[in-house]
Amino acid sequence: MAGTVINLRSTLNTVGGLGWIVENEESVHILSTSGRSALIRVIRSGKVIIRACNGNKEEVFVVRIGERKEFPRNLRLMEGDIFTLSMKKDAEWTFPSGQIQALTDTEDAKTVTFQAMAGGSYEICAAVGKRKRSCKVRVIGRKNKEEKPYYNLVLQDNVMTLVEGEKAETTLIRSSNDPDAKITVTSSAEKKAVFRMKGDKLLIHAKSPGIVRGRIRYGTATADLEVIVEKTPSVSRATKVKAINHRGYSMEAPENTIPAFELSQEKGFDYVETDVDFTKDGVAVLLHDKTINRTACNPDGSRIKETIAIRDITYQEALQYDFGRMRGMEYVGTKIPTFEEFLQVCKYRHIHPYIELKPKKDFTKKQLQTLVAIVKKENMSDKVTWISFSYSALKTIKANDKGARIGYLVHRVRPRAVRRATRLRTGQNEVFLCATDLTDNAVALCYKARLPLELWGVNKESTMKKLDPYISGVISDSKHFGQALAAE
Repeated sequence: MAGTVINLRSTLNTVGGLGWIVENEESVHILSTSGRSALIRVIRSGKVIIRACNGNKEEVFVVRIGERKEFPRNLRLMEGDIFTLSMKKDAEWTFPSGQIQALTDTEDAKTVTFQAMAGGSYEICAAVGKRKRSCKVRVIGRKNKEEKPYYNLVLQDNVMTLVEGEKAETTLIRSSNDPDAKITVTSSAEKKAVFRMKGDKLLIHAKSPGIVRGRIRYGTATADLEVIVEKTPSVSRATKVKAINHRGYSMEAPENTIPAFELSQEKGFDYVETDVDFTKDGVAVLLHDKTINRTACNPDGSRIKETIAIRDITYQEALQYDFGRMRGMEYVGTKIPTFEEFLQVCKYRHIHPYIELKPKKDFTKKQLQTLVAIVKKENMSDKVTWISFSYSALKTIKANDKGARIGYLVHRVRPRAVRRATRLRTGQNEVFLCATDLTDNAVALCYKARLPLELWGVNKESTMKKLDPYISGVISDSKHFGQALAAE
């Protein structure tokens, strides 16, 4: 199957050197060789002939790679072997961690690379929803521990494209029976890219444009890396930066209420952010907290003594409370708005809403489907943005609306967040990252993946005027940040 790493072991004598020849290189790629062994990564299905040669002698390996064996039922391996299993969708992986070691991330992963650590029979399972597949792995232990040392070495990423100044890392997947084996790294041009080892991580710092080739040695095994360093793009702001008013104009009006969103437009904002939740009887309403105590009071203005969760009361019961009096007498009698009422106001006033789905609210798939259905009912599918720290919630939104504009909220932009965000693309929608903390390489990571980048919580106007021109939106509580962005 594509992506699988195969460990071939020849019986020929290695005196004088052993060569490996692949007849159809478009199907497999030789990652590294060591003594009698060769690590080969499968690129695509088909019949592959690989020859091990020493002088006039040769040994022929015929490898048949099937399209449907992405997850084989049985595997027979040697202790120390490295292998890869793949699913068509992101899966939850379970395996005996003491005997089988995962060398790559197993959380929400389609493909995982493992290493057989000890002889025996084991089972690896991958589950996608209710569907579960299992692979029985038979590992043959190495009987003679004093045999000639063997070395296996694979780079998780062999080719990388970086922007000058960007930092990245890749994982070394290795195995050996030599406890004293050392790793060395060489670079063809240290002025263009610097390589440094940190445990099993190869750290790369792109310095200047060009192509840099690196070689990693582990005992007698080698692996090659190619780094393409691109010039930092000069990004000009093609359109006005989106100024997104947090919970409406909550600096003056009661947050997440119709008066707050109407005031947002009067103050010049075309975008607003809000939070949504459900009442006990399943009505979608706007509320930031799980409880109503911070933002609501009794009709007479007194504080609500008992803690009241919005999901523990019906919508009619929620209407008994005042959500405006606490911000001033001009807002007395303001009620909690429904999600549908909010969308109708946005549609009438041409306001684009950012709808946040908070992970702590544990939305069910049915609740998320209800929200998407309400948006579609109001013909607002192409006029709303869904944002969340919950990757699973955004996947549900994507599944129910292929054209949904989606923002994946993160604290810091990291390679894993970029990978997750790109998986939310459907080919019909726009996906972006929204970060609460702008790190040095955040723009470079997003630019490389062609992901727009927006920021959350920038409240100082002086900071806004110094933002990188790649930033396309800012969510803020500042009164005048819309003007600050426009002035910049």
